[in-house]
Amino acid sequence: MAPLMKKVAGVILAAGKGLRMGQTKQLLPFLGIPVLQGVINTALASELDDVIVVLGYERQTIRKAVDLSGVIVVENVDYHQGQAGSLKAGIRALPPASSGALFLLGDQPLVDVETINHLIHAYQAGSDLILRPAFAGKPGNPTLMDRAVFPQLLAQSGDLGGRGVFRYFSERTREVPVQQAGIHFDLDTPADYAALLNQLPSGVADPASPASGGGRWRLLERFHPKKNSVIAFVGAGGKTSALFAFAGEMKEKGFHVLVTTTTAMFHPDRDGWPYDRLLIGRDISRLIPPVGGSGSLTITAAVSDPESGKIRGFTPEVIDAMQQQAGFDMILVEADGSRGCPLKAPAPYEPVLPASTRTVFGVIGLDSLGKPLDEKTVHRSLLFSQLTGLDLNQPVSQDAIQILLVSPRGLFKDTPPTAERIVILNKADTPERLLEGCRIAYTACRRNSPVSEISRVLVCEMRHDRPVLVAVTRSTTPVRGPGEG
Repeated sequence: MAPLMKKVAGVILAAGKGLRMGQTKQLLPFLGIPVLQGVINTALASELDDVIVVLGYERQTIRKAVDLSGVIVVENVDYHQGQAGSLKAGIRALPPASSGALFLLGDQPLVDVETINHLIHAYQAGSDLILRPAFAGKPGNPTLMDRAVFPQLLAQSGDLGGRGVFRYFSERTREVPVQQAGIHFDLDTPADYAALLNQLPSGVADPASPASGGGRWRLLERFHPKKNSVIAFVGAGGKTSALFAFAGEMKEKGFHVLVTTTTAMFHPDRDGWPYDRLLIGRDISRLIPPVGGSGSLTITAAVSDPESGKIRGFTPEVIDAMQQQAGFDMILVEADGSRGCPLKAPAPYEPVLPASTRTVFGVIGLDSLGKPLDEKTVHRSLLFSQLTGLDLNQPVSQDAIQILLVSPRGLFKDTPPTAERIVILNKADTPERLLEGCRIAYTACRRNSPVSEISRVLVCEMRHDRPVLVAVTRSTTPVRGPGEG
């Protein structure tokens, strides 16, 4: 029988006053959300079995400002006595099944998911009691500790944290090399916060700043389509989510929207996508929008295949005819497949775009970054390797994604010459991914770039009802808030 995998819970220490910062540092905005929210999002996106957040100073204010759903919240009312009290509160809240705990700092927003998962895997594969990440030979945080260490931790006092425990268990402590310098960065002073904001690429405003409109946008606040448009969606990593998000917003605005595909897509009932009508059949003469002033969402396909659970669409020429005859305000087309991967390279016969396409949205999942170039991460990984020069099983890089954006054989392959090209970088659900998305967006849209045909890049989290976190355009790099033109 295979050994049971050791469970690891995350404990986020966020109770301190942060006196040197001069304000509640847990709530400082970075990439559109409070710093603590970013740490929580990263922990929830990792392989931690449970996440505990220890609050203290300004705990009621933090509860109102931060989404704490999905985590266990405990309070350290003696936060003024130092970090040891928060460690004890976190340990006492651990589920009984937890073999160990990963202690994260609530003011360390640049720690990434891969670092957390790397520590968990190292702990599960070995017998060490304490594991510390190390970058460039220097250890940092977060620190993973086995349950055997907890009695010694509970005996600590003041603001020593775990330093005394490191000495006590020095022979059972291991430094685990990681590739993220963020393990050395936390927020103690205003200078630290300024350095954090400087992590953003030059010219890209923080989404929480006044220059960016102060937060998230709806998709139609960043893109204003003309009526009688055909809009195609290609790529991977949330293409169908983006399509139905647009469709839903357009319906709310009073548009009559038709959704279809030139290839195949899963039946909308499988994932619970909302619609008003589903019309199956090749006779497009019956595709007539409902009469009335309110918006509508109609889905159509040529055939439905119960065995595969998919609906299969129409040729580009038929969709061109729909655009001429049907009278819908918008036709949204899913124009290729990705087999659920966050990234893809198009085959020679992809994408399948109608000639009437006015806008092409190319979708990329930011969760592909740092993952190995294989078929789990990249649909048609060999084609992606040939296109970008990145070897199979090497980590997917920002440079490789930039090549995918600019290459004639890449994301926007076969786009009609008059169509607008817009990139959606999806799954920006951690500070690390959002920061990487900002860098990709700025490089793709900066002036005099070889990628000049891309009109804008939207960095998004499609699961949110206001999914756009950053919008970068070719004509003006700093984003502008809603209502500013």
